[in-house]
Amino acid sequence: MTMSIVALAAVAVLRRVLPDGSVAADTQELVPFEDGVRLELGRERIRAVNAKRLDIVPEFAHARKGESGYWFSPYGFYGEYDRDEGRFFAGSERMSMPMFGWSTPRVACLAVVGSLKYYVRETVLVEKGEYTVAATLEEELCRRPYEDLVIDYHLRPAGTSYADLAKIYRKRQLDRGVVRPFRERFAESKVLEKAIMAPEVRIRQAWKPVPSPVPHQSPESEPEVRAAVTFDRVKDIVRELKRQGVGDAELCLVGTTRWHRACSAQDSRTVSPLSSTTRTARSNARVRRSGRKTGGLSAQGDGHDGTCQTAEISVSYKERIV
Repeated sequence: MTMSIVALAAVAVLRRVLPDGSVAADTQELVPFEDGVRLELGRERIRAVNAKRLDIVPEFAHARKGESGYWFSPYGFYGEYDRDEGRFFAGSERMSMPMFGWSTPRVACLAVVGSLKYYVRETVLVEKGEYTVAATLEEELCRRPYEDLVIDYHLRPAGTSYADLAKIYRKRQLDRGVVRPFRERFAESKVLEKAIMAPEVRIRQAWKPVPSPVPHQSPESEPEVRAAVTFDRVKDIVRELKRQGVGDAELCLVGTTRWHRACSAQDSRTVSPLSSTTRTARSNARVRRSGRKTGGLSAQGDGHDGTCQTAEISVSYKERIV
């Protein structure tokens, strides 16, 4: 890392939105470390601000419309500097990992949130073609933070790809022992090894029109569902997989109900106990029973779901489902 990048990264602006709607700002010195700079903000200082929202903007987190570069969030959102006005806010469902990044013609950066990591969000704001990328605290966490805030800004030369920035986070997690390669975990879990080594077969059984003609749906107004692949047809596909020598496969059955399904086609003699939700277990049990008539095919539940999407369109949303 060059000295020019370190000098560029000396200060962050703390932009506070107060309860009355007014905006104030002050600065916080950033502390250099081996490949970047660190923000350390004590919880007492955050509490003393008494803000409704706190945006933390390093001096190097600015860009102008038309400049080369990008910004991204860990949920898969990516943008370039091509707007005059707008705001992107990564809510809790979009911050699947405590990191985000950007690149400008001057510097590239990966921001890794080390504490308060479940509550810091990314905000990309553009006003009159001027972009800022901020780490944001809102509401309760501005008034009563439970710990100090630490953010590491890993700096790289301009033009660094977002894939190379992501490798910084991967290395950081591996070095800390937070994540471990599958090849190490396989020795502890044969079920995990089987799940990973089985190729996925995604079968889209049913769907509604996209884009939806009814944005706010109720049971009375929701569009008709197009049913394209029946469960009998799914059984035919599984039989064909078995006939062609596919011993292990993950079947992702899309559009079956509100919940997705994931199963493994394998020999019934090696099937593990069903341990997923009651509804999934019942579905898998039916497939397992049918396996006795289809050459020993069976199913192992390993379910996942579309809870967020379901909650967003459901008029009967209940907190217990998430």
